[in-house]
Amino acid sequence: MTSSLNHIVSEIQRKEKAISLSYPNVIDEAYQMTIYLQKLLVSTKEDVIKQCFKTHWEEVNFFRNIKPYIHSKLIYYNKVFRIQTACPVDSCKMYVNYFSEQLQELKQEYTEHIYNSNFYRYYRSGRTDHDETYFRLGNINFHDGLNSFVFEIDPLFSTYYDYKVARK
Repeated sequence: MTSSLNHIVSEIQRKEKAISLSYPNVIDEAYQMTIYLQKLLVSTKEDVIKQCFKTHWEEVNFFRNIKPYIHSKLIYYNKVFRIQTACPVDSCKMYVNYFSEQLQELKQEYTEHIYNSNFYRYYRSGRTDHDETYFRLGNINFHDGLNSFVFEIDPLFSTYYDYKVARK
């Protein structure tokens, strides 16, 4: 893969700054970043399928670091867009209540999906001893009782765990 994490990170940061300066409204900014990141993910997928990985390390690095970075930004900006576009327009008290509810939902999602997960403890501790299992294509262990979305995963561009890293 010719795309490195540093290159992708700097490109995304450059785009974030440019869009932030061009779109002072948070809804427009989140929308533009969502469009940009979706296109970046599609073009990255095309590159991965066309070029393939030359080494196991390259594949693990991509699914552990590069793809989750893009995907996490996409999830973030989409969430900002959805929260902001559903926000009530009127009083300050309504804003406070609305954003408090949204914060509670985010905390609940964190508690349910991340807080008690063995995988997240593995990932956040910086361990790499199971990377070959978690971040290689085709290594899905159905005995772990995975979420149903695993059946919709693109086997040429996704592992079950690259999405879980993106949600962190």
